[in-house]
Amino acid sequence: MEEKTDLRILKTRKALSDAFLVLLCEKRFEDITVGELCDRAMVRRATFYKHYADKYEFFTFFIRQYEETFSMDAKEHKKDSLSDYSAFMFQRCIEFMREHQQMIQRVLESNMQSVLLDLFTDEIYHNTLLHIRENNLFPNATATLRDTIAAFYAGGIVQVLRQWFNGSRTHNLDEIHETSEALTQILHSFANMDG
Repeated sequence: MEEKTDLRILKTRKALSDAFLVLLCEKRFEDITVGELCDRAMVRRATFYKHYADKYEFFTFFIRQYEETFSMDAKEHKKDSLSDYSAFMFQRCIEFMREHQQMIQRVLESNMQSVLLDLFTDEIYHNTLLHIRENNLFPNATATLRDTIAAFYAGGIVQVLRQWFNGSRTHNLDEIHETSEALTQILHSFANMDG
């Protein structure tokens, strides 16, 4: 049975997260102090340090909250083809980026860019690998090849998202879906090749 989190802890996390979002819209991550975050959230510094070692650990927690939402959404699409699933993940990421555009822009301008991209890539990779396993996609592929395929998709999705966010290219979701379909067929052929 899942253990419930104390209501006070939930309220503290929400207050800190809400304050963090507001601060990220105002300034770069490097310029935010724990004291300032606690003041905005009306949370004592001692309470903050009871749960997080520093603002970097809090940032990781903050992003993980969104990852949990992604994982829940991904479970609803567990029977989709890999290309449909990839298109869904891309669409979900675009929605997140549109919702939090100013915050993401501040993070991308900061030294936390690689942390954010790594967390997103890891989450997409794990969800894609789980999708491949649960749907027995690439049945003749080794576990290593399935891992590689999941990493390939995750890296591709994150790179397209970076390009989309930076405005260097415009991506049409239908085109992305068609490309994903073609790549899936190539990967199926590759995975089913003998020795």
